Amino acid sequence: MKQLDKILVETNNILELALTKSRVTVVVMDRELRYLSVSNPLWEFNQEQVVGKTIAQVHGNEHASKIEPARRKVIETGIAYNDFVELKIDDKKRSFDTTVQPIFNSLGEVDGVTIIWVELTDIVESRRAIAAAHQRLVELLGKTLEVRE
Repeated sequence: MKQLDKILVETNNILELALTKSRVTVVVMDRELRYLSVSNPLWEFNQEQVVGKTIAQVHGNEHASKIEPARRKVIETGIAYNDFVELKIDDKKRSFDTTVQPIFNSLGEVDGVTIIWVELTDIVESRRAIAAAHQRLVELLGKTLEVRE
């Protein structure tokens, strides 16, 4: 068993290192949606600040009301869920792709969830800027055509 424990620790260390080079956060929560662990948080807090607490206790009721229903549904149904979420964090609107996976115990019951957060803020903002620029170009072209007629 000691060899297996060593392999698990080494694998976890490799995962943690890989996450530090990404815009991905991995969260594990229990059935009551209390944080058990957070790997590579994309906003300012550390493990000690969140472990054992709920989303509302850590981030406030507004965040909890947006993201808890999907987690509760996964706990109730045992079926994974994926969603796009926009949250205001540190006075900035941030965009995330979230995947919620059930964690099953040896009896096949859902004991909690693993949540993968992938930050897409830069991509979403770029797409919005391109769409706005396209709209402005269409308007300018329309005015140019009106002048020619």
